[in-house]
Amino acid sequence: MLGLPSCKQVSEQCSYQLDEDLPMLKRARLKLHLAICEQCRRYVKQMKLTDASVRYWVRGRRMPSEVKQQLLTQFQEMNNPDTGKKDDSQ
Repeated sequence: MLGLPSCKQVSEQCSYQLDEDLPMLKRARLKLHLAICEQCRRYVKQMKLTDASVRYWVRGRRMPSEVKQQLLTQFQEMNNPDTGKKDDSQ
């Protein structure tokens, strides 16, 4: 068995690969999945375009530390839903 990643895993690995390099085996499996999955190829293309657009837009600008912290907190909550649960009983 090839151990190809699921589409969900591809989206996670795509985000990771934009920031850092994936290990060679994961990168090979990702490329193989992309070779057979049109939706994931489209998703990766959109992610790369978004990444390039944001990098172009923020070039030479500094993000306020409060905004940076808020974004980091939100990303962490998205990646770990247990920490982002709100108490609706209030």
